[in-house]
Amino acid sequence: TALLEQTDFQINLGAYPIRDAFGQKMYGMFSGAIDLLDISLQGCERGDFSVETDALATSLKRVGEEGFLLSGQGRCEEGDLILPLAGAGPAASVDIETLISPNLSYRATVTVLTQNRQLTQGLQAVGFDNQAEGLRLTQVGNFITRP
Repeated sequence: TALLEQTDFQINLGAYPIRDAFGQKMYGMFSGAIDLLDISLQGCERGDFSVETDALATSLKRVGEEGFLLSGQGRCEEGDLILPLAGAGPAASVDIETLISPNLSYRATVTVLTQNRQLTQGLQAVGFDNQAEGLRLTQVGNFITRP
């Protein structure tokens, strides 16, 4: 069991082979403040932490839009670690929910609401589907084996 209390962290996303929704290298910081995080081999037992990222700043600049911060309050649910991120800027609002299972598989669902036609077309070109809730993309994989 790993128990973290009153711990802050910061991850430079550019140091890892992570791609954004447009398939480009992701840059920016992912940071958080952990009040409590209790993880074992069976999964996430208890969690209370905040997370934020400025990763959209670079991604949205690629399509001529202003980036913004995404933030959320993380938690544990039935052994899974839940990382929700949300934010809004002039061109869109974005909601991301990432679920990480005990076996380190993940599912990230990104929902974008926008009236910007160019942004809509760009997102549809990279695989976002038009849903009632907005433009949506779901990615699945495993942090150990990579998709």
